[in-house]
Amino acid sequence: MRLCAVFRISPFGGLRIRAIKKAHKHYRFDWSLVPHDGPKFEKLIACRLLKWIQFQQDTQGIDPDLTFFGDADGREVDFIDADRTRPVRALECKRSDPKPSRSLGYWKKRFPDCAAWQLTATGDHDFVTPEGIRACQAKEFLKGLAEHHEPS
Repeated sequence: MRLCAVFRISPFGGLRIRAIKKAHKHYRFDWSLVPHDGPKFEKLIACRLLKWIQFQQDTQGIDPDLTFFGDADGREVDFIDADRTRPVRALECKRSDPKPSRSLGYWKKRFPDCAAWQLTATGDHDFVTPEGIRACQAKEFLKGLAEHHEPS
C-alpha cells in the first residue's frame, strides 16, 4: 500500500472577478511521482511555494495564503500568493512556453498592483511585457525567494 500525502489550495475569490469558489486543487508533497513533465513542474513549484508560505508563517508571524484563480469563463492562473484578501503575486507555470498566458494577462488587468510571473522549466529568456508580466525560468524566481526571504 502506498501513502500519498497531499495538500490542497483553495480558489481565490475577489469582487472584480467571476471566480469559481467551490473547487480546490490538490498537490502531492512528493512531486517526483508525477509521470509527465508539465504537471510535475507545476507541482514542484506548488511544493516550493507552500514551503515559503510556511516559512513566513513560522518565522515572521504573518499569514500569507496560497490560492489559485479560476473563473466561470475557463481562465486559470496556477498560483496566487495573497495577503488576506489582497493578491500580492500571481504565478503561471509552463514547461517551456515563455509567452505569458491570456489568463495571466486577464488577471494583471484586474489587479495591476499584483506582481505577475510566467515561470518556465526550460529556456534562457527573462523579460517583462508592456503589461508588467515577467517571464523567466523558474530558477530565477526561486533564487529570489531564497535570497530575500529565507536564510542561506
